[in-house]
Amino acid sequence: MFPIQSVKGLSEWLKKQNPGQRYNYADGGSCLLFQYFKASGAQIAIMGADVWRDYKGTEHSLSPELNRIAHAVPHTFGAAAERAEQSLADRVLRQRWIVAKQASRVSELA
Repeated sequence: MFPIQSVKGLSEWLKKQNPGQRYNYADGGSCLLFQYFKASGAQIAIMGADVWRDYKGTEHSLSPELNRIAHAVPHTFGAAAERAEQSLADRVLRQRWIVAKQASRVSELA
């Protein structure tokens, strides 16, 4: 099981997949995120571009970051794994930048 709606969870799942396997982004019943959500234990009936629906008919919003990773080309598990890892690395860089910016403001006030 992997945590759904998590780039880290998606990244971990993708590492266990065949990197050359292609997926059809436009097919909401077998796209990358549908397969990932199913593997994560989600009771998913259908995947849309910005929502997914469970078997009870309840719609759930979809993380734009996950959708961006799945939507970009090429549509292979290996390429999506690289995009997920880059997204995680970008988060670290953004966080470091924020911390550095805050430290700079504090030193300016001192």
